[in-house]
Amino acid sequence: MASAYLDLIRIRFLTMLAYRVNYYSGILIYTLSIGVYYFTWQAIYGGQGSLAGFTAGQMTTYIAVSWMARAFYFNNLDREIANEIRDGSVAIQFIRPYNYLVVKMMQAFGEGIFRLLLFMTPGMIIACLLFPVELPTD
Repeated sequence: MASAYLDLIRIRFLTMLAYRVNYYSGILIYTLSIGVYYFTWQAIYGGQGSLAGFTAGQMTTYIAVSWMARAFYFNNLDREIANEIRDGSVAIQFIRPYNYLVVKMMQAFGEGIFRLLLFMTPGMIIACLLFPVELPTD
């Protein structure tokens, strides 16, 4: 039974990999979002050294790290579950010989692994190249 759940992780990972347009557009959208927030905060700071105890560099780092963290934990499983409830297929899922919630959790885990390796990591590299992100050294 454990290998079935591992297969669900692998299948979700491969499914995410199959939709390459979503992958590339996602990295572009997250980079644009970081850029919008970066320039917004640059305008708010207006050349001041710090604001409320935070420097512009610290705020830029916070924005980049928070958007990339969101890339890791975000998934559409809530929408999938809602659609399964709406169309009634969740009833079929409950009579199958596996735990529905564990299946959804394994799917989320597979998507999380994909997002960590192929979305968050390259996205953070791009953000560090485009914006003055100062990751903590201690």
